[in-house]
Amino acid sequence: MKNFSLLLVLALAVGCEGIDSPELTKGSTLPRISLSIDYENFQILTNGVFSDRFVDGQLEHEDYRGWVNIRYQGRSTRNLTKKNYRIRFPEDRLFQQRRITLLTSQFRDATLMRSELSYRLFREAGSMVPKTEHVSLVLNGEYHGIYFAIEPIDRYFLLNRSKQIGNLYQAQIVIAHFTNADGVDIRLKFEKKLGDEGNYADLEYLLAVLDGSSTAELPQDLEPILDVNRYLEYMAVSALIANWDGFTNNLHLYHDPDQQRFVVIPWDMDLGMSVAGVDWNIQPANELNRRLLEIGEYRQLYKAKVQNYLDNLFTEQRVFAMIDSLQTVLQDAYAQDPFLLGYSLEQEVGQLKDFVRLRRIYLQNELANF
Repeated sequence: MKNFSLLLVLALAVGCEGIDSPELTKGSTLPRISLSIDYENFQILTNGVFSDRFVDGQLEHEDYRGWVNIRYQGRSTRNLTKKNYRIRFPEDRLFQQRRITLLTSQFRDATLMRSELSYRLFREAGSMVPKTEHVSLVLNGEYHGIYFAIEPIDRYFLLNRSKQIGNLYQAQIVIAHFTNADGVDIRLKFEKKLGDEGNYADLEYLLAVLDGSSTAELPQDLEPILDVNRYLEYMAVSALIANWDGFTNNLHLYHDPDQQRFVVIPWDMDLGMSVAGVDWNIQPANELNRRLLEIGEYRQLYKAKVQNYLDNLFTEQRVFAMIDSLQTVLQDAYAQDPFLLGYSLEQEVGQLKDFVRLRRIYLQNELANF
């Protein structure tokens, strides 16, 4: 079957405007990823949108060319017209020092910039964040538009940052409220990504401390098991970008063996920086936020971080310069993207800048009365 698949792939590359044709992404300076999937495997993929079954294909990107496994990526996004893809590489031939790369359409963000801007802000604040890049995707000889290639948070993510492998959890489906009082099984609230699947003892203890420690006891109970300063940074940057989807969903908790503490890692930023969320108030986002803000020292530190970032990180001058730079990089490929017909990048950029202006005003008012 693999020989038959290879013949079909070669036929596709020779018999149509192939994966190497520069005309498909004419004028674009974006790096290009080309995928080839034979007819049989493509039917398996498209007929099982919600299946996690991988199919064989070939990938080409700069100096990498080889066999890969491909499936759709995401949960609710699988219903979207412009699908997300999970690409798995052979263990003996990694891609950019990782086994998996994600090609995300960012279909709910017509600017295609919000995730990139958010990750940049988190990185500048000191958080560990994934490597990312915008690329043009060519699938079986057809241009599928701009994609956001992102490094998943997994064992390779940790190893590439000289981190030991430790327990890794992801908050799930808007129910990870950091409390046991809701009666929801912890395994439904947090998916274990690394470590013994059945052992949640470290995370259960964190939630028990949040549920059981008094306000006076909380700092001494919490700081040995959670990097509180890093989490307050996460809260502060989330306040800037209105990351409302990042407290009971998406965020990752890594139990760092070197510190013996949990460290938060940002994830999935495409719903932030929207004008619809410009007056979102971060304070009640989850039980961990609520408990931290009960402590006067933490409350003042959080306030100071938000103010510092407003003064130095999230200024109109700095963020607008990032936006303008991304607009220049994306504009040619954006105009050709078949899924963005009818959208104006200039208009979308204008709304993104409106968010920055309005969010700054909102936060300054909030801080004055905090």
